[in-house]
Amino acid sequence: MLRDAVLTGVLALPAGHVREPFLDVDDLAAVAVEALTGTGHEGRVHEVTGPGSLTFAELAALLSEINGREVRYVPVGFEDFHAAVAADAGPDVATMLTELCREVFDGRNESPTSGVLEALGRPPRDARTVLTEAARVRAWV
Repeated sequence: MLRDAVLTGVLALPAGHVREPFLDVDDLAAVAVEALTGTGHEGRVHEVTGPGSLTFAELAALLSEINGREVRYVPVGFEDFHAAVAADAGPDVATMLTELCREVFDGRNESPTSGVLEALGRPPRDARTVLTEAARVRAWV
C-alpha cells in the first residue's frame, strides 16, 4: 500500500493527525492461521495491532529515512480524497475507500493492543522492522 507513496514522495490521506498502531500483514496472517487451526481460540476475539502508534507524518518520515528519499504526508479532506480516488479507480471504489477512511481514522484505534502476543505468544513486528525489510527486498521498486 505504501509503494506509491515511496515512488511519488507523497502520502495523501484523510487521516489528519490521528495515530495508528500499524499492523504487519504477516502478523495478521499468522494470527488468522493460528485462530483457525490452533486450539484455545474458540469464542475469542483477538484485537490485533502493531506494538506502537504513529501518525502518518511520522510514518512518512520513517519511510524517508529507510528509503533515502523524501516522502511527505499530505493530509487531505474527505471530499478531495474521494475525487482523487474516483479519478483513478472510479466512483464506487472511491466511495468505499472514503467511507473506510472515515471509519478507521476517527481516533478509536489509536491504542495498541496485545492481540498478537496473546494469539502467537510473541510481540508484533514494529513499523521500522517491517519497512526496513520491505526496503531490503526492494518492495518499492
